[in-house]
Amino acid sequence: MSQNVRHRMTYRIQTFYPDAGLFMNTNHESDDLEDLKSFARTDTFRGFRIRIVDDADRVVFEPPVREREQDLSVSDIATMLGVPIVDPPNFLRSDDDDA
Repeated sequence: MSQNVRHRMTYRIQTFYPDAGLFMNTNHESDDLEDLKSFARTDTFRGFRIRIVDDADRVVFEPPVREREQDLSVSDIATMLGVPIVDPPNFLRSDDDDA
């Protein structure tokens, strides 16, 4: 008796790194492709070349790059990559600085 177990596809956003000439994953992924497409169209990704790939790394969506009107901040880059920033002003500060 065979079971028809359907694998749920996971999609992820990748961003292009021109100096390296390759796409790298961000921390943005979802099993809802339409939701991820909608997120990819937000200003979070303005100025970045991105694409959405499936589990097999097949490109399923690649929107045109939209021009960015202002310079990127560390916070902008972190949001695009999907990584947290913890207290940026004190990032390089040592605990010994309190002594």
